[in-house]
Amino acid sequence: MSAPTVYLTNAATVRAAARGSERSKRCVGPGEVWCIMVRPRHHYGEGGDGLVPALVPRVEDLDAIRLGVIDFGEYRRRYVVGVVADLSPGALMAQLWADPRDLGPVQDGATLICACSQTEAAAGRCHRVFAADLLATAGWRVVLDGTRWDEAVSAERRRRAREGGA
Repeated sequence: MSAPTVYLTNAATVRAAARGSERSKRCVGPGEVWCIMVRPRHHYGEGGDGLVPALVPRVEDLDAIRLGVIDFGEYRRRYVVGVVADLSPGALMAQLWADPRDLGPVQDGATLICACSQTEAAAGRCHRVFAADLLATAGWRVVLDGTRWDEAVSAERRRRAREGGA
């Protein structure tokens, strides 16, 4: 039996896939769409069906990186250290926006979204890249912006993800 697959991309790609973009469709799984953002803008579709709290960065760290108080290496370090939940298939939990007490496991084929562009993710400057590495290590088959993390993503990109960009 193969590992379940989780997709990571941005909200704009999910919207484009819904409009029929073939390029975007390969980035989005067939299951639910879950947010991994601190401050999703629901009117832009960034909220998805609910939240995966274990993969949401701390608001303090997000503010620090945006203000230039810390660099991406430190942001990544803080993010990875802050993820203490079990991320393995069957244990990674999501909660519905309608009822945050309604927790359930993230299912095979789910898509996890944030708002960062694919360009920022490709440069390692987005927490969904850090999450992709953590999820792959935890036993998921990961598709990041349409590319299989374990096979097609270059060693350089994995290195940047681990080091926090540039």
